Amino acid sequence: MGSHGATSNQDLHGNTEDITFIGGKFFGGGQISGKNHKFIGCTFVGSGNSGIALYAGEPIGGTFQFVNCKFESIVNLNANNYGVIEMNGLGANVTENMWVQISNCYLSAPGSTTYAITLGIAGTSKFISIAINGLVCSGGAFSQLVRRRKDSGSGNFGVQRAVNCDIPGLTGSSYFVTSAGSPTVDKQVVDP
Repeated sequence: MGSHGATSNQDLHGNTEDITFIGGKFFGGGQISGKNHKFIGCTFVGSGNSGIALYAGEPIGGTFQFVNCKFESIVNLNANNYGVIEMNGLGANVTENMWVQISNCYLSAPGSTTYAITLGIAGTSKFISIAINGLVCSGGAFSQLVRRRKDSGSGNFGVQRAVNCDIPGLTGSSYFVTSAGSPTVDKQVVDP
C-alpha cells in the first residue's frame, strides 16, 4: 500500500474518531489526527524528505494506540532534530487530554539518529501522556527515548511511562529528557 513519496500515505483528518487499522505498510509514513484511533501490526516507513515515520497532524485528544507496529526511518533525522516518531505542534487543536500508547513495537533508524520520539507542546491546557511498553530500538545511536519540549504557550505533560524497553546504550535517566521550555510533568516512570 502506498508509494515512496514525501507525503504520508496514512493520513487522518482532525474530525475522525474511533478508526482501527489492521496491517498495512505506509511507505511515506503516517499521521495521527482526530481522536481514539488504533493501529495493529502496521508499518510506518519514513522514506520522504524528513524521514519521519509518524507525526502528529491535527490530534484532538483521546487515545492513540500502536500495538505490534514498526516505525522505520531510512533518512538521517538529525539535520532537523526530528524523532522517528515526531509529535510536535501539539497546540490549540488538542482540546482533550491525550494518550499515546505504544505496545510491543519496533523502531529503527540510520546509525546517527539520536531521538526515537519527540513530543512538542505549543499552547494547550490539556495533558499529553505517553505509555511505552515493550519497545525495541535498533540501528540508531539513540541518546534519548522521548525528547520533550514546550515550544510556546501553555502545556504540560501527564504520565510519562517506559517499561520493558530494549534500547542499546540508553540509561534510565535518558529515557525522558526535556530539551526546551519548562513544562510540568505529572508522573514519570522508567523500568527498562
